[in-house]
Amino acid sequence: MFIVNHPNQPTTPLPRAKGYRIDRKTGTLTIWGPLFKTIAAYPQGSWSTISQTPDNGQSQ
Repeated sequence: MFIVNHPNQPTTPLPRAKGYRIDRKTGTLTIWGPLFKTIAAYPQGSWSTISQTPDNGQSQ
């Protein structure tokens, strides 16, 4: 599971997320889920950090 931290807002947990990409030119954070489908995208300035937590043995 990934957790996105936002400036001046509560965090957003993304339990279905499988990976992410940060576009170096635009600063956009894109998060994908199963079958590499985009499940969330955050433009530069709307997110501050992203962290990953262990899945605790959940099936993938």
